[in-house]
Amino acid sequence: MALFVLVAFGAVFMFLGRRTVDRDLLLGESARMRRLYVALAFYEEQYDSQPAPSLLAASAYEPNQLNYVSSRDPYVSFPQQRQGRFPIDPGIDGLEFSPFRISFSYLMNFVRAGQLQIKPWEQTRTDPKVGEIADEWLGSVEQLQQPYHAKVAGRILRVNTDGSVYVVKDRGGPKPLGDATDLFTKR
Repeated sequence: MALFVLVAFGAVFMFLGRRTVDRDLLLGESARMRRLYVALAFYEEQYDSQPAPSLLAASAYEPNQLNYVSSRDPYVSFPQQRQGRFPIDPGIDGLEFSPFRISFSYLMNFVRAGQLQIKPWEQTRTDPKVGEIADEWLGSVEQLQQPYHAKVAGRILRVNTDGSVYVVKDRGGPKPLGDATDLFTKR
């Protein structure tokens, strides 16, 4: 009987411990993403309500490069880091390049690449159902042979255009990075 109680107590303790670690991960990721959201808002304020073309443009308002990377991104310390040539968005090949790693996907990158259509920015800007910044590294990640490519499954964390935080519980998968519907509009 005592062994059963000990095992049950251990199982509950492990469950609560895992939940705490998971909550801390989401809080840390969302805090970094919200800093970028504020930097994008500053950009819009300075440029007559025009959205930033990429998260790189927000770096004038949020210079800490650590806030641009997900703690679960396996490519943060990739060898090309020293060369300073990273994709401007992890889900889009060859759109542009950044001198530092950006782990989060940004809505306007997908709009510029023709992978997603949105209403005019004045209407989209406050829509709580449209994501602006997304982190797709929270689920399982399978690195592929090509640099910066992966198959991902599981959750997506995003900051919506109105500033709220939303978690897509399961996008399905595994599938390649950069599914615009999963990242920005899936519920």
